[in-house]
Amino acid sequence: MKKLLSLLMVFFAIAGFSQEKRIALVIGNSAYKHGGVLRNPVNDAMSMKKTLTRAGFEVMDYYNLSQGEMKAAIDEFGMKLRGYQVGLFFFAGHGIQTKGDNYLIPVDAMLQNEMQVEYDCVRADRVLAHMDASRADVNIVILDACRNNPFERSWNRSGAGKGLAFMNAPTGTLIAYATAPGSVASDGTGMNGLYTESILENLMIPDISILEMFQLVRKSVSQKSNYQQTPWESTSLVGNFYFHRSNMATATSGHTDQPIRQFDSNIQPEENFMNATSGKFIDIRDKEDYSWIRIGDQIWMAENLNHRTSEGSMVYGDQPPQFGRLYNWEAAKDACPDGWHLPTDQEWMELEMHLGMSKSEHAAEGYRGKNVGGQLKETGTSHWDRPNKGATNTTGFRALPGGYGSSNTISNVGSMGYFWTSTEKDLTAAWYRRLFDYSGEIERDYRKKTDMFSVRCVRVAE
Repeated sequence: MKKLLSLLMVFFAIAGFSQEKRIALVIGNSAYKHGGVLRNPVNDAMSMKKTLTRAGFEVMDYYNLSQGEMKAAIDEFGMKLRGYQVGLFFFAGHGIQTKGDNYLIPVDAMLQNEMQVEYDCVRADRVLAHMDASRADVNIVILDACRNNPFERSWNRSGAGKGLAFMNAPTGTLIAYATAPGSVASDGTGMNGLYTESILENLMIPDISILEMFQLVRKSVSQKSNYQQTPWESTSLVGNFYFHRSNMATATSGHTDQPIRQFDSNIQPEENFMNATSGKFIDIRDKEDYSWIRIGDQIWMAENLNHRTSEGSMVYGDQPPQFGRLYNWEAAKDACPDGWHLPTDQEWMELEMHLGMSKSEHAAEGYRGKNVGGQLKETGTSHWDRPNKGATNTTGFRALPGGYGSSNTISNVGSMGYFWTSTEKDLTAAWYRRLFDYSGEIERDYRKKTDMFSVRCVRVAE
């Protein structure tokens, strides 16, 4: 009887997840008519739409809105939200605080003095009011709107503060800011702003709660900004929320602190990952067993992934099976076993710094870290071509030279190992790492997403 009840609990938990409805409103304002053009908000909004869609959200997306258009989009979102369990609002663009209230700046605003803010902008509370009235289980507000006020320099006197002010989160709500209240954030120099880029890197990591996800974002942004920018959250969530759950667990929308897991005797017990320094686990999809190793605060697979995807991966023919498979970037993102994920560019950096790479090198492009790559490479020439310079495998990572695939051909097998990260460079390229037989260095660079590289999966250390 107990076994039957347990099975029913799992069934209803899974059924509840499959019926959970999520909706998001995404706005990116870049083309300010009177305040200058911002580089990244439209890119940020477009990227967030893509990622949130993958996370199961119905996404309403708008770009370069006037004040009237912003209010109409927010009101439409508020009405729709009443039929959903999870709501999310994302805004990238200019924001301002005045007299303790936060305002989002539309592209047609011309703020010659502070008095005009109330009449020409949109109060952030407008979104919170709709969310509070919707009775959705979980509401999330993400504001990448803490850039410098472009109008303030023309004001004779100003009671406005820098960045955004702290807002109280209604019950069941999380409000996330690109930086601490009263501070300003960078618009970024790449395809995305620094804050949004870090969210995109971490949002689809499976089986971490929203609070854990934002902790990873805070760590990433702080490090990348040389600790000049520290993201902030205000929350009144009453339970855990997960953007992405693996097949092993159900998603919860805020009313239970512990997910219900399906147990399979082939899965490595969680406590072994917590306490051991190395071990093995079985990927139940194809019954492949893999070694794993703890390196610093991270847990890495110590073998190349060999899971066959429905498309986007290829084998080596007569090459050693230890080389695993090659994956294009889109296939690589979802190829890892339950509980594991494709490492971000930042997670590779953390590994490299743990192995002694200098702060001045870890974020650079090209060849870096004189002996860092050697610590990851399998020793000898059983799989690596001569001379396999600098290989020590002191970490137990045992990197192998699978080469890369392109246009149905495979190159550099035995001499180079290419490994994807989950971090996009732009719409057509993503970051990767490369190891060489003739050097102990490790290369950080980006390649077309259609190229095919090896995959090493990582999981969050407990």
